[in-house]
Amino acid sequence: MMQYPIQVQKKMSLGMKLHRPPKRRIKHGGVMYTEDYIESLRKALTAVSGNWHCEVISQVELVTVSENATFKAVYQDGKTLILRVNRANYHTLQELKSEIEWVSALYKDNAVSTPVIMSNYQGEKIYPITVHSEGEEKQLWVTAFEFCKGSEPSISDDLSPWFEKLGELTARLHLHTRTWVEPQGFVRKKWDQQTMVGPEGYWGDWRKADG
Repeated sequence: MMQYPIQVQKKMSLGMKLHRPPKRRIKHGGVMYTEDYIESLRKALTAVSGNWHCEVISQVELVTVSENATFKAVYQDGKTLILRVNRANYHTLQELKSEIEWVSALYKDNAVSTPVIMSNYQGEKIYPITVHSEGEEKQLWVTAFEFCKGSEPSISDDLSPWFEKLGELTARLHLHTRTWVEPQGFVRKKWDQQTMVGPEGYWGDWRKADG
């Protein structure tokens, strides 16, 4: 039976704390991440891992499930990448391309130190994979990122200095949006009361959530 790594995280009201995920399933944004589904994602990523690095893949392991499923790919020469599999039927391909353009601009303009988005050998930054789940075939989109070492703060730490850094980063983002010119075709989801907590919200009706 597949064992999930401890890095799967659950947000807490006063910080972040590591939790072991349920052994059977993780439901997020209306998608049921069962063991079989996550294993199918892992196998699909292993099969296409040569698109970003020519070395033989050593392992692909789950890091976290949030809006997306995020995996760490380690190659036999030690190269490590982060592979993000976008949630099915959520973002359009154009929305994902727009996100990459914005994140790349943040890095290029030195607004925020973001992980480098990796292109595959065909020069593509978004790559399709196909998985089979619950009797149907799904096409999902994968984006590869440069692996950045780090650790999250413990809930027992003094987190006050980090809020100052968070405020600084937020200010940089606001300043960047004032000067950055959106490229033609740029599109992202609109977040307002209806799309966040309305009955037809992007994440579903919270009134019908489990529990």
